[in-house]
This record gives sequence, C-alpha cells and structure tokens, in this order.
Amino acid sequence: MKRKLIRQGADGLTITVPKEWTTQHHLTSRDEVDLCVRDDALVIRAKPKQHECATALHLPVMDIHAYRHFLYNAYRRGFTEINITFDKPEQFPDIRAVIDQLLGFEITHQSRTSVTLKSVALPDEKEYPALFRRSFHIVQTAFSTFVADLHAKKFPPATIASLRLDILRIGNYCERILHHNPAINKQAFADYTLLTLNDAVLSQFQQIYATLHTVKKPSTDLVRYADQLKRFFEQVTTAIFAESRQHVLPLITQKYILYATKREYITSASKTEREACQELGCLLRLLTEYVCVVSLLSFKD
Repeated sequence: MKRKLIRQGADGLTITVPKEWTTQHHLTSRDEVDLCVRDDALVIRAKPKQHECATALHLPVMDIHAYRHFLYNAYRRGFTEINITFDKPEQFPDIRAVIDQLLGFEITHQSRTSVTLKSVALPDEKEYPALFRRSFHIVQTAFSTFVADLHAKKFPPATIASLRLDILRIGNYCERILHHNPAINKQAFADYTLLTLNDAVLSQFQQIYATLHTVKKPSTDLVRYADQLKRFFEQVTTAIFAESRQHVLPLITQKYILYATKREYITSASKTEREACQELGCLLRLLTEYVCVVSLLSFKD
C-alpha cells in the first residue's frame, strides 16, 4: 500500500491512513495514535487498548518450581486474566510467592482453593529498552558479587537469590511485552533468546553457590577463572548493544581460550573445587550461547 506525502505548512509532510484501519480501531479525527520510528520504517499504532483474554490453570500439589513454570508461561503468553485452582489450601503460600513476581498483576478474587489474577497495567513498550538493558546490568552485578565473594572467601546465597528474583520479574515483563507486541523491534527473537539466557545464567550462579560451601579457601586458579568469565560477559554485553561484526571474532577467539583454560583447571583442581569447576563449565557453556546471538545481530538489513 503506497501513499503520497502531502506538504503541510513550511516544512511539514502528512499522509492519509487507510479508512479500513481507522474503522477497525474506532478512530476519529481527534483521536491520538502512537508513532514509532524503526530504522527506515514508521510504525503508526492505534492508542493501546488491552485485549481481554483469559485462561484457566489447575495446579495439583507440586513444588514451587513447577508453579513458577506454569504461571510464568501464562504470564509471558499475554493473558490478562488467569483463573487458578489448586487441590489444597496449603499450596497457596508458594503460589502467592510466584504471583508476587508477576509485574502488573493483582489478585482480584480468592477462595480456599482458587485465585483469580488480573492484569492491572498494560505492558508499556516504552519501558522495554531500559528494562532490557537492566537485565544485563543484573547479570553483571551477579558476576561482580561472585568474584568479590571468592576474594572474601564467603559465599552467602542471599544476594544471588535476590538478583535472580529481580531478573525473573524484569525478564518475564519484557517477554510479556514481546508477546503482546512482537513488532516492537526487528530482533524480537534475538531479544527473547537473550532474556532467557540472562535468567539461565542467574540460575546457574545459584547452582555454583550451592557447591561452594565445601570450598574453604578458593584457589588462585578458581578466582582467576571467575574473573575471566566476568570480563567475557562484559565483552558480550558490549557486543550485543554495539551490534557490530567487528566484535564477533574476538568473542569466538576468547570462547575457545576459556574452554582450554577450563580443561587445564579441571585437571589441576583439588577434589573440593572440582564440583565448583564443573558448574563454572556449565556457566561458560551458557555464556558462549550469547556469541551466536551477537553474530545474528551483527547482520544488518
């Protein structure tokens, strides 16, 4: 569909919009629309209206991780109402703990074995860029905390657990925005992958901390390797937001150096550090997944 630009005043240019579109969205001459620039595209969007859609979800007796799995995915999918039933009242504290992590949702009805959630805030795509960047800042904070804890030889899990909750809240909200409006940018698939990786990295940190209670005095090799992983993630983050192909090759080179270092470290690691080293290897595997996304983003239309 083509439109000619019409001069308006000294420097202004206007276009008409299709009548079918205005009719579909019940727009009149004085209604507001949202304009958004996407590279060479100008996106005109009707004033956002929350599309009501509900789903029902039954949760038998399970642990909180299972509740989190089902509720998170219903939330990410974009439902505006979730009607939850469960078998026993004793399940509710865990279910409530998960609900509290769903930004923009509130309980509107509750009984002994049911609860209704409703969206009270439409996902705002204007918040998306800042929240997306925030998720990377949280991962960087986790790396800094980890390296500092290694130097201090103390491994309290509370800070990492708190950061994990933060990234879950932010990541889920960002993914909900992407589901609600997949045209928010051309890299929606890449962004979704990166948000998932950020969550996985924080989860892996929790696994690492669970193994460190047996490590009374971290070796120099362990501290050095942790710092190398931290710096690698910093390089990855820079490359993601630069979206430049010049960053790809150094990351690929560094990836294989880190794998070689890990093999050397496992060979020389003490028995008490070996499990932690294996968990760090899993962390490295997650970090290298970012490199594929960096390469994808480096290709321009």
